[in-house]
Amino acid sequence: AQTMVFGDYLNDLEMLDAAEWSFAMAGAHPEVIRRARHLAPSNNDAGVLRTIAHVLGL
Repeated sequence: AQTMVFGDYLNDLEMLDAAEWSFAMAGAHPEVIRRARHLAPSNNDAGVLRTIAHVLGL
């Protein structure tokens, strides 16, 4: 419940399944988008940093 993970390709599926806060990056493999609980902006748009800041209310 206190872990946030981000993924974009098939090697990330197990990690996404294990975390409550799982994010697929925009442009990720379709299966990753299907399995993640949330969608984050792309890495080209600082998606991880923007998402962490938003979730933490920064």
